[in-house]
Amino acid sequence: MKIIIQKVKDFFIIKKQQKISRTKQKAFDRMDALKTLLLKTRKGYASKIVERDATYSKALIAYNSQYKEYRAVIENIKEGTQPQANEQPAHDKLKPYEQAVNEADEALTLAKDYQRIEILDLTGQIKDLQKTYLQTQAKVIIKDAYKAEAIKQQYFKQLKTVADSYGEVTDLDYLLQESLKDIGQGHDKKLGETIASLTEKAPLSAKDITLDASAVLSKIR
Repeated sequence: MKIIIQKVKDFFIIKKQQKISRTKQKAFDRMDALKTLLLKTRKGYASKIVERDATYSKALIAYNSQYKEYRAVIENIKEGTQPQANEQPAHDKLKPYEQAVNEADEALTLAKDYQRIEILDLTGQIKDLQKTYLQTQAKVIIKDAYKAEAIKQQYFKQLKTVADSYGEVTDLDYLLQESLKDIGQGHDKKLGETIASLTEKAPLSAKDITLDASAVLSKIR
């Protein structure tokens, strides 16, 4: 009976974990989609606005050039060097340039308006989702941080083991040296140099172990 009850408990635990996993993935997928769409929208409108702004500038330059001709005709009429009848043709000639400027300005303004609308919409959707997304992201960060902390603790423990092994050789080397000194003899062969040579292929060699036992232990909480 206990086995059946435990199996039922395990079933619901697994179902709950799967539901949390789906919720987490859904939040991430939705946020990723919104981020991608926002970046694409910004890039698209940036290109479009630059293009339409260039068209507007070009139209404005052409209009200003033609407007100078129109003003020259008006000045000549005032001075009496041209008949009044020349004003209307000059004005008619200016109209297409003026229309081109207005159309270019309208197209540029429309692009900026749509840019504002779409960016506000996308950023609004991101803000609506951010609470769920941040809560989910926080859980992932905390979980991974605990894993990283466990790995760090294991690393320092292992590092201490390596340091202790080198330390034992160093202590033995010192003991031999001091003991022989007591009877007036020298200690020619250094064990520290030998162990360094024997372990030169190890990822961590004797010269890499700079942390003493107390320094390593201080990092293991």
